[in-house]
Amino acid sequence: MLTIIGLIFVIVATFFTYKTAKTNGRTGLWALATFGIGIALQIVLPVLVGIIVAVYYVAMGLPTEDLSRSIEGAALSLGFVALILSFVGMFLVLRHVIQPLDEPLDLLPPPPPII
Repeated sequence: MLTIIGLIFVIVATFFTYKTAKTNGRTGLWALATFGIGIALQIVLPVLVGIIVAVYYVAMGLPTEDLSRSIEGAALSLGFVALILSFVGMFLVLRHVIQPLDEPLDLLPPPPPII
């Protein structure tokens, strides 16, 4: 349930980042960065850490039948941490996108006064 809410938040944050980036004169690639950070931290990171922990437990001699029961608590904690990190990462990208680009300075001097 929490994962579904997190994925919905990734989609909403991606749309909002795209809309805000276009409004403030930035490229839409910031939305892709938001989506990538959200998916990487919510799905890819926990899966990779889970595989590493599972390989470690099997290498230490834990039977594979007991593996899911042994890492259940660690997986739940890692899921919460990954969800929070995902929210923070997407918020930081959005905070950067909200700031408008600086206006380019005119390189030409002002015209002379007309007398």
